[in-house]
Amino acid sequence: MTPPQGKRPSPGQLVELDIGRIAPQGDMVSHWGRYVVFVEGGLPGEHVRARMVRIETNHGRARVDQVQSASGDRISAPCPVFLKCGGCRFQHALPEAQRRFKADILKQALKRDVPMKAGSPPYRYRTKAQPRIRISRGRAVLALQERESHRLVDTPDCLLY
Repeated sequence: MTPPQGKRPSPGQLVELDIGRIAPQGDMVSHWGRYVVFVEGGLPGEHVRARMVRIETNHGRARVDQVQSASGDRISAPCPVFLKCGGCRFQHALPEAQRRFKADILKQALKRDVPMKAGSPPYRYRTKAQPRIRISRGRAVLALQERESHRLVDTPDCLLY
């Protein structure tokens, strides 16, 4: 479906998008006509149906609703709270692709080639965490903040730390 010229999508609207490159914050960049859309849950090269979650003047944000043509880099995320938790962005990609994405982000940030350590592990590589503790059913539970929110997501075993 071709978007109307000069129009923005509406909040909640399902749009079909071709995912392009990765953005510095970890979302993927796409376009709905000339309107820039940052897509959560997609991978470069994929064709997806995504739901618009935020509309701004110059760009919007969407979450993948359905992958119509998957990237060869796509895998099932091993973490059960991956889509809710704000701790990671790439668990739905192969470890090699995760390293490529991180290198691309660094390259964009520094505007030059930056070598990445080839043997870095895809999981358990972070050394600093900012978990929260909340009480649930009378027990202390470790939690991380939900993406773009202050709500907490129970994370009994985060694969990054």
